[in-house]
Amino acid sequence: MPDAVAWYRLAADTGHIDAQYQLGLIYFNGAAPGPNRPDSWFEAASQRDNKSAEKALRILFPYGIAVDKDLDAAFSWTWAAATAGKVEAAAVLGEMYRRGLGCAQNYEEAQRWFWLAAAQGNASAQFALGDIHYQGLGVAVDHAAAAIWYEQAAEQGDARAQVALASMYLQGQGRPVDHKAAARLFVQAAEQSEVRGLFHAALMYLKGEGLPENIDKAETYLRAAAKRDYLPAIISLAEFYVSGNGVAPDFREAAHWHGRAAELGHVQSQFIIGRLHAEGTGVPVNARESARWFLRAAEQGHATAAHNIAACYATGSGVEQDLAKAIEWYRRAADGGISASQVQLGKLYAAGEGVPRDLTLAVSWLRRASESGDPEAKTALALMHLQGDGAVRDPSRAEELLRQAAEDGHAAAATQLGHLYSGKYAVEASSKDAVAWYRKAAEAGNIEAQYTLGMLHSNGQGVNKDPEAAAAWIEKAAHNDHAASQFQLAVMYCTGQGVPQDLAKAVIWYELAAELGHPLAQYNLAVMLSKGQGCKADQARAIAWFQKAAEQGVAPAQAALSRLDSAEKAAASANEAARPPAPETKPAAPIAPAVDSPIPHPAPAETPAPGPAPSPRLRAVSPSREDGIAQAPITPPADRPAVRTPDPKILGAHKWFLDVVESAISGLGSGRQGPSRTATIPSSDRPTPSARSGGIPQSSADTIARMRTAPDHPAARTNPGQRGEKLKSSTPREAPVARAEPAPKRDAKKPDDRLDDFLPDVLRQLDNIKIP
Repeated sequence: MPDAVAWYRLAADTGHIDAQYQLGLIYFNGAAPGPNRPDSWFEAASQRDNKSAEKALRILFPYGIAVDKDLDAAFSWTWAAATAGKVEAAAVLGEMYRRGLGCAQNYEEAQRWFWLAAAQGNASAQFALGDIHYQGLGVAVDHAAAAIWYEQAAEQGDARAQVALASMYLQGQGRPVDHKAAARLFVQAAEQSEVRGLFHAALMYLKGEGLPENIDKAETYLRAAAKRDYLPAIISLAEFYVSGNGVAPDFREAAHWHGRAAELGHVQSQFIIGRLHAEGTGVPVNARESARWFLRAAEQGHATAAHNIAACYATGSGVEQDLAKAIEWYRRAADGGISASQVQLGKLYAAGEGVPRDLTLAVSWLRRASESGDPEAKTALALMHLQGDGAVRDPSRAEELLRQAAEDGHAAAATQLGHLYSGKYAVEASSKDAVAWYRKAAEAGNIEAQYTLGMLHSNGQGVNKDPEAAAAWIEKAAHNDHAASQFQLAVMYCTGQGVPQDLAKAVIWYELAAELGHPLAQYNLAVMLSKGQGCKADQARAIAWFQKAAEQGVAPAQAALSRLDSAEKAAASANEAARPPAPETKPAAPIAPAVDSPIPHPAPAETPAPGPAPSPRLRAVSPSREDGIAQAPITPPADRPAVRTPDPKILGAHKWFLDVVESAISGLGSGRQGPSRTATIPSSDRPTPSARSGGIPQSSADTIARMRTAPDHPAARTNPGQRGEKLKSSTPREAPVARAEPAPKRDAKKPDDRLDDFLPDVLRQLDNIKIP
């Protein structure tokens, strides 16, 4: 191009009009070398020998390889060509005067030069005059005059004029509203790949306005415009794939185009792509990407995105946990009118988390949110009025707020009203009202209300005692990973209260509750595993669950572990004493015993022969107790195999050992103390799937489905603790509770194998353990 400029200059200096016009265009736009041009060859050569490459470049291209933009030179050469009568130069000169490029802005001069070019049929000048009259640049706004000039340019095929005139037909500016005329002009522009023509023609095909409805053409035009990074087309295309328009939505395509719009700075698309990454819709779940886009949108003032990034900082989802940043973004979102952020700030100030505890500020934020009609805010504020002290406590105002929220369909508020009328908050009780609100909340799907209503039916409190209704409501809550409901349902299956007695189902529900951290479920599961009731006996797993229950302070579990440990130690001591003396032979070097050898666990009890299922006697939870402990012992079934009689010779050799074992057995079956009241875990404080030290189990969906469909029931499972895959859950799952490893096998040649006939009998005495 620099060589061309040199030759153009020689011609222009002699008065050649076309050369002057071309020089003006080159200096107006500048000329950079493109791909495979001299600069590419120079860059490759300079990497080998920079000095030689520069020398060769100067010889081959003495005028250089690019032309810099020079508006002064562009104006000078364009003016020369225009004054010499070049029509195209006159149109360009008018544009330079209009925009003040290379000269002072002057609308009068611009209009004069546009008139000269337009009068000779120049479409660009005609379009420019249309713009001048439409926008009122140096003249009064005149839509009719603008439409005339646009029409003249459009008839010559100017795509910009076609789009402008079509828009005037749509809006009724300077021309009457005419969708067909507008559609015709938009399609003409679209056929020239004008992005606005493509976009508007697509919309008209999509809506069937001025054109027959044609989804395929609409999609084609939208994609063509979107590929040229026309933001309105990108956004419309993303929405097109979300809605589906008569076909299944394509969330993968929607995510792609929202992502492109987000990269171009569209704030709503930034928020949407953040949400799609959070939900895994159209893209893989990616907490880091979700947080990144929420932050980008929040920084541009998107209030909901600010709330979402605050939640990310509060929980450490996709970003490093930072409560100070969370509070900062909650404040920005709250100031933007997001009531959920106002509620969160109220709760943080009430709890003193990340900020000094300030009940006045807490009430202020919650009141601000409740005034916007947020039912969650009303519920939170009501609880502060019920649980607070001094000026904060206001039961009558709390009742009013809860009624407002409950009548708006907020199930949690209806549940709290049930608590209020049941006397939980030191307010006059009304069983009838309590049951009514519990029922309303339960029917709306509130898990706590379903469990509470079930327990009321079970105990006959405020309603007629109805075991079947109790089981139905408790089962609804149990299917939603409510540990207390799962435990109570297991008790019902053990006792046959409200449901047919089924020990296999009892084991399943005990295990689900146990994996959710319910201590009494852990203990009861351990007892049933140790006895093989409703499942195959598994001593290793039983001990593991005894240990978990013991860690949570369940006294019977601690006692069971202590006695099992004592029995194993006694067995080990007896075995050591019973070893025959070494033969009197030539002395050999002593062999040191392995101090870390595991003590063999007793072999599990034999599986009883086929026969009628055992019928343990368990009662449901007493109405006076809220801890859910089964009240009656599980008695051994009548058809249990009798204890085998040991060989008299071995009996004589180990009589003193049997005395020790019998003493241990006697201790297992008697003198047990019930669990301490201090170990009771109220339902409101029980661990939740999101805050539990024992890990979060997998979903119970497959287990429940197997309970309903298996012809031979789960009692025949080889691994009762196995779980199916997650069906649905909004909470990330952690690893299930670890199972205890089975005891190592003993060498059949060791003398302590003679105890195999005795240790199962020790474990069978666990039948005498009572479940408190």
